[in-house]
Amino acid sequence: MKKKSGKKAEMEANAAKSEIVAEEKAVLDWIENVKFKRRRFGGVDEADVWRKIEELNRLYEKLLIADRAKYTVVIRSLQKASEDGSEADE
Repeated sequence: MKKKSGKKAEMEANAAKSEIVAEEKAVLDWIENVKFKRRRFGGVDEADVWRKIEELNRLYEKLLIADRAKYTVVIRSLQKASEDGSEADE
């Protein structure tokens, strides 16, 4: 029975990890490809810069959510393993 729950936790952790990798890739791709609107005089359009900052913030929020999900799975699997270990001692 332990192996089954361990495999399930491992699969959940791997799924969460792949989700984080996808979110990290999205952030990196965005940073590499971001383009700002230029003004005729004075550099870049300020409103466009703020829109890009909001986009980047949304991407980082998604990454943070995925990261939290991963660590929740890891914590639960460790708690489960700890509970299983303490029950075996009794």
